[in-house]
Amino acid sequence: MKAYWALFRSNMRLTMRDRGVLFFNYMFPLIFFFAFAEMFHAGTGQGIAYFVGTVLTMGILGNGLWGAGMRSVQEREANILRRFKVTPISPLPLLVASMASGWLLYLPVIALIAGLAHFIYAMPLPEHWISLVVMASLGVCALRAIGLILAAVTNTMAEANILIQLVYMPMLFLSGTTIPSSILPVWAQTVAEFMPATYLVTGFQGIFFRNQSIFDNIPAVGALLLTAAMGLFLAVKLFRWEKEEKIAPRNRLWVAGVLAPFLIMGCWRSYTKEHIGQNEALFRATLRHPPDPQHPRLPGRRHGEGERQRAGARRQDRGCLQWRRSRRRETARGRRRRLRQDAAARADRRARAPLVARRHVDLERRLRRRQVHGARRRGAAL
Repeated sequence: MKAYWALFRSNMRLTMRDRGVLFFNYMFPLIFFFAFAEMFHAGTGQGIAYFVGTVLTMGILGNGLWGAGMRSVQEREANILRRFKVTPISPLPLLVASMASGWLLYLPVIALIAGLAHFIYAMPLPEHWISLVVMASLGVCALRAIGLILAAVTNTMAEANILIQLVYMPMLFLSGTTIPSSILPVWAQTVAEFMPATYLVTGFQGIFFRNQSIFDNIPAVGALLLTAAMGLFLAVKLFRWEKEEKIAPRNRLWVAGVLAPFLIMGCWRSYTKEHIGQNEALFRATLRHPPDPQHPRLPGRRHGEGERQRAGARRQDRGCLQWRRSRRRETARGRRRRLRQDAAARADRRARAPLVARRHVDLERRLRRRQVHGARRRGAAL
């Protein structure tokens, strides 16, 4: 246990000295949280909970795939792991310490995002907050295990970057993290069922919108646990101390092996089609976000200011409605005015038609008379 504790303390010290890790672990989620909340006008109450789940899932993906995977490859290429090879230590303490330090660094993000959403946007705290912490912890461990496998099956930083991007980008856009799953095509929703991030998103939304607990998501919890255990086991087996040690291309198939629980769940849910109805129900739940009755005024503001703001919003809504009605009235008046003008123009053309015809007849008669007189003059001259 001394080796585990020593490596854990060393990882924590190195991480706290790295400003890049602190920025991407704490500031980056805050930037996305406030950007999503303000751009999409989340308002106050339950609606902001959707973006809380989004930011938490994005943080778990970054912490697991980039935090564990890329750092392991960097340490191997910098010959840092080579120094541990001469010590009486196995790969297991290194990997466990990496996973534990990543988990401990991510825990404050949960409290930070949920606290800001509660005190600034009046989001009610989830009833089963322990389930929220457990679900996020399982997601961090499972994704860090996948990141360690990706680091173990790649030989260079360039390969690791490409492979992590191939895993990270589909999870980011197809799992419901950034785009609601219910508005995606059916084939995209089916593909998303094979991704671990999908079960994190549905788990977070169930905890926030339906007051679910981890016992309502037993299959997802079991898959995350099994993935974390299998990923850690395979990462130990495929661990390499030096960058000169190359891995056979066939060993990259172990990535599919660590994702086997989600492959099985994806096949089953694709067969039963239950994910389609679940995505629709969760999307409808996210659309219903009235202000929280436990927060008649926003925390941290003067008494009655929340009521005045809501009254101002109602007046603004009424003003917008009156403006739309006036625009419709103006549009109707303009349409009637154009119809009257067109009718008057047609009547004028019909009234002027005989005059125009008479003028044409007069012109033709004059031309004939000129032709006749000209012919007579030419005949008399001859």
